Amino acid sequence: MNRTSLLLGGAAALVGLGVFVWLAFGGFDVAASRPHSRLTYGVIHAVLVRTVQARSADVAAPPTLGPERIIAGFRQYNAECVRCHGAPGVARDTWADWMNPSPPYLMDASQHFDARQLFWLVCHGAKMTGMPAWGSHRTDNDIWDLVAFLRALPYVPPSGYAALRRAYAGPDPAGGAARPDAHCLSQP
Repeated sequence: MNRTSLLLGGAAALVGLGVFVWLAFGGFDVAASRPHSRLTYGVIHAVLVRTVQARSADVAAPPTLGPERIIAGFRQYNAECVRCHGAPGVARDTWADWMNPSPPYLMDASQHFDARQLFWLVCHGAKMTGMPAWGSHRTDNDIWDLVAFLRALPYVPPSGYAALRRAYAGPDPAGGAARPDAHCLSQP
């Protein structure tokens, strides 16, 4: 090995050791009462996006995500998701504002993630974000219904969401308890 390689290797080892010591002695602030630094948020977001892209590649989407699925997905969203993520004309619950990072509004989620990626995210959730893995409580069909609604959400005005609530709101049709036929968690 040449001298430059040794110096670079040694510098990398010292930086790694420094990061380890910093973490081991509480240098990383885990308090939810303060927001992440821009660097931390940027790293978490980049890891989330790359992980979802890589792990959703083998998810097989159904041929259509039509109106029946959109309505069924709305019913699930309205029962389970709106508290954290809000909806057109509907603010999320105030306690969701205390989460760090705060749950994103999902009106434009389909512009950032395709259907397979949304399916993977709903099924598996996301560590360090508060997003649970819904795959233990939902069948693949339930999750695809929710994805259909998320794909339609950018086109739902506040008056349209209110109309959907008047027409279709009620108990969550998918239920909330663990489902023995839920199996998306077995996918990568």
